[in-house]
Amino acid sequence: MNYPVILTEEKEGGFSASFPDIPEAFACGETREDTLEDALDALVTAFEFYFEDEQAIPLPSSTTSDDYVEVPANTWLKVLLLNSMVEQSVKRSELARRINVKKQNIKYMLDLRHETKLSTIEQAVRALGKRIQISLA
Repeated sequence: MNYPVILTEEKEGGFSASFPDIPEAFACGETREDTLEDALDALVTAFEFYFEDEQAIPLPSSTTSDDYVEVPANTWLKVLLLNSMVEQSVKRSELARRINVKKQNIKYMLDLRHETKLSTIEQAVRALGKRIQISLA
């Protein structure tokens, strides 16, 4: 759930952030902390483009650096759900049919800015023949 980020101190002041795995995401800020906070928003915004285009989102590469952005669990589950849908060529309407809900419900389920219940995501994941595993680290 951690995407490596490249933080660069800018000559004119402040910092910029980019993601090797998600080149569409870019952020900047006055301080390192501000930049990392803005980087999460930039990352989620970039994810939204993948969702709109129904394309799989590249998973994070491993990093040995302390510079990374942690993706919230609810967002991460939706990313994995989208990737499974793309992998299996399951459209939103087909997923809705499989879990017996309106297509509109799938739209909200896949909206990264909408808080979706874990049980709802779990139902969709099961309909794709997958299951969620949770662990604490």
